[in-house]
Amino acid sequence: MDKRKLVTGGGDDQSTKTPVKNLAGILKTEKTPGSGNNNKSVTFPPPEELGQTLKLVAQGQFDEGDVSVVIGLLESLRGPSLVMWLEELQANITVLGSHKSEQMEGLVMELLKLRWADQGKAVAVAYKSFLVNLVSANTRYTRAAVQSLIGNFKGGVKESDSDVFRNTHEVLKGLLTVSPVGARDEILQQINLKFPFYKMPAYRQVCYISAVVEMSGYVADSRERVLCLLMERLVKLDAHLSRELIDEAYRARDYEGVELNNQALALDLFMKLMFTYIYGETHVLEEYNHDKAAPVVDCFMKIFSTHVLPTFNIVHTQFIYLYLSSMSPTVCSRFLLENWRIFSNPNTPSILRQTAMSYIASFLSRATFASVSLVMTYLDRISSWALTYIRTRETQTGGFDFMYTDLNHHGPFYSACQAIFYVFAFRHTELTATQARMKTLQGMSWQSLITSHLNPLRVCLPGVVRNFSS
Repeated sequence: MDKRKLVTGGGDDQSTKTPVKNLAGILKTEKTPGSGNNNKSVTFPPPEELGQTLKLVAQGQFDEGDVSVVIGLLESLRGPSLVMWLEELQANITVLGSHKSEQMEGLVMELLKLRWADQGKAVAVAYKSFLVNLVSANTRYTRAAVQSLIGNFKGGVKESDSDVFRNTHEVLKGLLTVSPVGARDEILQQINLKFPFYKMPAYRQVCYISAVVEMSGYVADSRERVLCLLMERLVKLDAHLSRELIDEAYRARDYEGVELNNQALALDLFMKLMFTYIYGETHVLEEYNHDKAAPVVDCFMKIFSTHVLPTFNIVHTQFIYLYLSSMSPTVCSRFLLENWRIFSNPNTPSILRQTAMSYIASFLSRATFASVSLVMTYLDRISSWALTYIRTRETQTGGFDFMYTDLNHHGPFYSACQAIFYVFAFRHTELTATQARMKTLQGMSWQSLITSHLNPLRVCLPGVVRNFSS
């Protein structure tokens, strides 16, 4: 069969007309309420024979150029016209979902690119109904539908972005009702693939991150994957920004009046979003709620071991754990125990054990909410481990009569000693405030560590040793 031709105006050869109505005959003018006769809006109702035309497209019997004309017309539709076309397309959803030709697939792909999210509630409702029915008719379109929707979250026009985001979330929820598993899996995959590059404008990054956080609230069983994704991206952004770069960016803003560096601003806003999310997921009526917080705390503790601990040269992401631990003594103790578990496991790589001990030392030194009794408990625990390590070493080797240092073999031991010196240097005023505490500290036998054959004072950072000695 010959491919039909689309006629958009009158002509002598009537045999070449398709069932598509003459475009000049489908224009209709409507007065805007409250306006004069000169103020008219033009609408483009769909042709009565649209269903027959779609069948021809599905069969591959429609001319390529005429398909382009239809697509161009669809792209130009706005407001009431778009609503009418979407309703008519939905009436022929079985044809659109048949997927019998490349022409039909191309037409559907273009329909998914329509600009609809910023055109008001009527258009949003019509598009949601159309897309939900399309995916229900043919799940093959789930990926393309989700891809087009996720792309809306990167922001564009600030004045209309809130409407775009709200309408897009509603459509995603609609897809989840007809395809709970397929749409969920596709959403989780696409939010990762479409995550903005860290050099993208901070506003667009924050728009996307906010949308991802909101999706975690209605996409079933997504919290852990979403938090892993967000923390992974935060770690990458943090690793690209040195402390010196951040300090220079804020100095330039505060003293020279220049705008804050885009990447520094993105990191700042990213951290604030994470703090806001943590607070919302752990509090009820402005009070920390253990039952509500438990799943979130579990996720963050897993992420610490898999994403944060192994990463070198990050200086900001850790404050999320400081903030989370400040909310409850239970979370504080759990964070310390997680690091102690990693450190005390001899099967853990040495570098991770040393890093875990560094986190313990920094936490006990800097966290104002870490009580003196908690600090004393961990000083005693670390000291006992270090003394046992020395005794075991001496037993295995028969003792040494000379000083010996070997970072490659004894890295965890030296990190434990440095942690003791570091914590004591920072909190010595509190630790020596009473006779009882002084007696407890003396019982930790630090002199035995200092004079041991492994000679920790020679290996530890000079600044830490100097402050400890003073």
